[in-house]
Amino acid sequence: MRVPKPVLPTQLEDAIPLEEVLSLKDRDGVLLDGYRFENGNIAGWDLEKSEYKGCTFSGCRFTGAHMSKGWIRDVIFERCDLSGVRLVESSLQRVWFLGCKLSGANLAGAVLQDVRFHECTADGIVLAESGLKNVQFENCKLQQASFSSVRKKLSLSLDRCDLRAADFFHTPLKSIDLTSCEIDGIRLEGPELRGAIVTAIQACELAKLLGVVIRS
Repeated sequence: MRVPKPVLPTQLEDAIPLEEVLSLKDRDGVLLDGYRFENGNIAGWDLEKSEYKGCTFSGCRFTGAHMSKGWIRDVIFERCDLSGVRLVESSLQRVWFLGCKLSGANLAGAVLQDVRFHECTADGIVLAESGLKNVQFENCKLQQASFSSVRKKLSLSLDRCDLRAADFFHTPLKSIDLTSCEIDGIRLEGPELRGAIVTAIQACELAKLLGVVIRS
């Protein structure tokens, strides 16, 4: 799976300090277009219904920030801490997360298209009832992540990810390749597995999870 790189302006503007963004917020949120942010801290802030376009965030802290119902397009987050961030029902298009922390982040009901997660720690991330189109996780920690009830037409790549105890209830895994992932204790039911690509060893482990007794 190839995820296109975010389209950024030829020259990004150095923005005001990220901590001052809240002063720009009105009832319709904040609009940020074509800025570069470094080492800012907006942990716990309320930035619902905000728009971010053509921006880069490096080393910024969004821990516990409320960014639900937002619109994020052509954005790169690099080495940012988004643990516990709320992006419920947000729209993300051509967004890259590189070396970020997203543990406990809530993206329930969000729509993700052309989104890449590379070497991220995202244990407990919630993607329940989300729409995932051309979404890639590479070498990510996703223990106890929730991928339950993901919308139809799932387009997802999981490469070298830790999926131990992750939840895939009511999410069909047809054509999803799990062969390079750790899947001990993964939570799902028989129908979800139809068409999934696994190794022989993984198939045995999944059979045990589903209550199948294997005799030699």
